[in-house]
Amino acid sequence: MPWAEKQSGAGMDSAKVRALQSLVGEALLAEQARRESLGETGRVGRMRAALRRALVRDALYREVAAGGAPPSQGDVDRAMRAHPVPATAAARRALRRVVTDSLAAIAGRERAVEFMGRILGPQRVVVDSATFVLLADTLHSLMVASREARTKPVGYALLADDVDVLLTRLARALGRTLARLPGGPLTLGDAIEDLRFYSFSFRSLEPARFAAELSARLKDVVAGELMAREGLRRHLDTRPEVESDLEMWTAFWQAHMLLMRAAAGPPASDDEAIRQLALTEPDRARRLYEVDVAEILAGSKPEAGRVFSLLTAGADFDSLARQSSIRTEWASRAGRSGFFPVERHPQLGYAALLAPLDTLLGPLRLPEGYSVFRVLAKRLAPDSVGARALLERARQDATGERRAERAAGYVATLAERSRVQFNYPALPGVEILPANMLTRRTLGFGGGMLAAPSLPPLWQWVPIWERAHAPVP
Repeated sequence: MPWAEKQSGAGMDSAKVRALQSLVGEALLAEQARRESLGETGRVGRMRAALRRALVRDALYREVAAGGAPPSQGDVDRAMRAHPVPATAAARRALRRVVTDSLAAIAGRERAVEFMGRILGPQRVVVDSATFVLLADTLHSLMVASREARTKPVGYALLADDVDVLLTRLARALGRTLARLPGGPLTLGDAIEDLRFYSFSFRSLEPARFAAELSARLKDVVAGELMAREGLRRHLDTRPEVESDLEMWTAFWQAHMLLMRAAAGPPASDDEAIRQLALTEPDRARRLYEVDVAEILAGSKPEAGRVFSLLTAGADFDSLARQSSIRTEWASRAGRSGFFPVERHPQLGYAALLAPLDTLLGPLRLPEGYSVFRVLAKRLAPDSVGARALLERARQDATGERRAERAAGYVATLAERSRVQFNYPALPGVEILPANMLTRRTLGFGGGMLAAPSLPPLWQWVPIWERAHAPVP
C-alpha cells in the first residue's frame, strides 16, 4: 500500500525507517484511543460492524469455494491442449500450475453460486417503501448536485465520500428499517455503511429510472447481508484472518480519530500565513508586502548587542532610538519606519516578513549597520492584485504545518509513556514493493475494498521523542 515518500529520492532504506516510525505512531494513537474508549460506538463503531459483516461473508465464500476436490489430471490435460505447448519443461510446469489454479477457481465460483442460491432461495425480504424513497431521493439530489464529478463512460458513479454525506444528511433516520429480513431488520444506517464495499454506477439520473436502478443495487446489498448472517451463524468472525483484518482497520480508524483531535486548532493567523508565504515564495512576498518596524540602527555589532541588552532589561525603546539610532530619518520618529515596500530595504524588510509581530530581534547585519528591531505591522501593498488568494493558500499550508506539529508533539508524549524501542537493524530483512499503488481485494459474494489502509506520514514525532531522551552534556 502507498505511503508518503515511498518513492522519493531518499531511497528505500529511509522509506522503510519512516514507514516503521509511522506504523509505531499509528499504533500508539490506536492504543490511546482504546484506553479512552474512542471509536467503540458512533462512526467508527458503525464502520467496524459493517466491515465485520463484509469480512465474514468473504470468509464464508472462501470456505465454500475451497470445499471441493481439486481438478482431475484429465481436466487439466484437456485445458492444457487449448494453449500452445511451451518450449521448456519449466515453462510447461508453470503453465500447468496456472491452468490447475484457474480450474480450481472456476469450480470454486460455481460452488459458491450454487451455495448462495440455496441460502437465498427460501428467504423473503420486504422493503419499507417510505424509507427506500427517503434514501433514493437523498442520494439522487446528492448525485445531481455533483453530476460532472461523477460522470463515467458507464454512467454516474457512486463516490467514496457519498456514504459519509448520506450518513450525515440522514442521521435522524439511520435507525429506521429499510428491509425486513428473516432474523431481524436491515436498518437504513447499516445499508448505507454496506455501500462502502460496492462500486455502483447509475446509467440515468432521471428520477424514476434512478430509483429502479437503486432498487436493483440494493438487492446485492441485501444478498450480501444475508450471506454475512450465514457466516456469523457459523462463527466465521472468530477466524484469525477475519480478526486480524478487523483489528488492522479498526486501529487505523481509531488512530485517525485521535490524530484529528490532537491536531485540532484554529487556522493560521494572517501573520503566520505571511511568514509561510515568505518562506515558500520569497520573491513574490517581497513584491507584494509592506512592513512597519521600530528600529535602532547601530554602527557596530558590539554597540547593537549593548542596545539589545538594554532593551531586554527594560529600557525605553523610544528614548533609546532617538539617542542611539544612526538612521536619522527614523530616529526622529522614535525609530518608527512607517510602512515601506519590502524591496526598498530588502534585508530588513524580508527579515521583518519572517519575524513574529512585536518580538525584539537582532542584531541583524545590514549594509548600513547592525539593526535591532521590532515588527509593528505587515500589509499587502495597495496594488497587489490577486495576492489575497495567494495568502489564503499560504494560510492553508501554515495551518497544516501547525496541526502536524501539534500531532507530532502529542504522539511523542504517548511514546514517552510507552517506552518505545526501535529495532532498525531488522529493517533490511523486510521486503517492500517499491511501487506506490493502491491494492484492492475482491470480497466473496459481491463487492470489494482496499487491501489495507494507506499509511499517513507519522514520523515527525520521532525527533521530538529522541530529544527528550538525549543525554544532558
